[in-house]
Amino acid sequence: MNIENPESVKDSAFTVTTRFISGDILAEKSPKKERPQKTPLLVRCEVYKQDLVVVRKAKNKPPKGGRRKSITKLSRKAWLNMVFNIANADAQWLSMLTLTIQSDVLVTDGKQLKLVLKRFIQDHLKANYGKDLKYAWFMEFQKSGQPHFHIFLNIVPPGPLRPRKSNKALHSVAIDQALGSVWTDYLKRFGRLKISQEISSNMAKASAGWEVLKSSEGASKYCAKECSKRIQKDVPEWFSRCGRFWGMSRGIKPVKKASDVYIPITELRGTTIETENASFWIPYKVQFGSNNSESIL
Repeated sequence: MNIENPESVKDSAFTVTTRFISGDILAEKSPKKERPQKTPLLVRCEVYKQDLVVVRKAKNKPPKGGRRKSITKLSRKAWLNMVFNIANADAQWLSMLTLTIQSDVLVTDGKQLKLVLKRFIQDHLKANYGKDLKYAWFMEFQKSGQPHFHIFLNIVPPGPLRPRKSNKALHSVAIDQALGSVWTDYLKRFGRLKISQEISSNMAKASAGWEVLKSSEGASKYCAKECSKRIQKDVPEWFSRCGRFWGMSRGIKPVKKASDVYIPITELRGTTIETENASFWIPYKVQFGSNNSESIL
């Protein structure tokens, strides 16, 4: 059946044009109207030395007061806070001091051990290397369960330095042994640890290592790498009163690199932001912080 003139039939959903050509039926949909694209949501961001923090409004604030639960591991939130504060602190970390304890020495009280660390920093490091010394420390556990500390400092070891055989970092053998001897003595005096003369002699030689960092971002990179090893972040069963895994000098705060910026939410990862002060690249790690300020424009 052949019909020359097409006839249009209106349907409730769309318009169909029918053509009867040699018994065939062809149906064509009319083009739909394009919807206007929505403007991307703008979020307010705080710009720091190495991080970009999205400011969000706190919905559920934790209740104040009450007793804290005992810490059994380094949580992801604590890890992120530590890396953020160390990376963006208003201090230039130039070196790292590592303090260890020989596996033969039994350490069971975390609070007492933190007291030893505090006395070592306040009474020895600041007394010998300046009261303006700034530091940031974090604690790890070895595979044997023995705790040890990493301390970032804003000074470098004095005296002639030589590259270490293991990682080529600059250090001084004499200063390492001197610090190891003081650290061992503090563990016995303030930590109330029973350490034999033979073990004390061994710890004095190998319990402290102070080396120069290879880059200005070395502290944050080391923290991010080491703290990602979850095997060293679980508190052993015999280790009581663990407390915090990290700490810093009083008065150290994260430093802002520029004024706050408003960025489309679709461009938060991997983009270049230009401000009045400078043009800089936003790193891939974007922290979604919590604040009482408004978050959107």
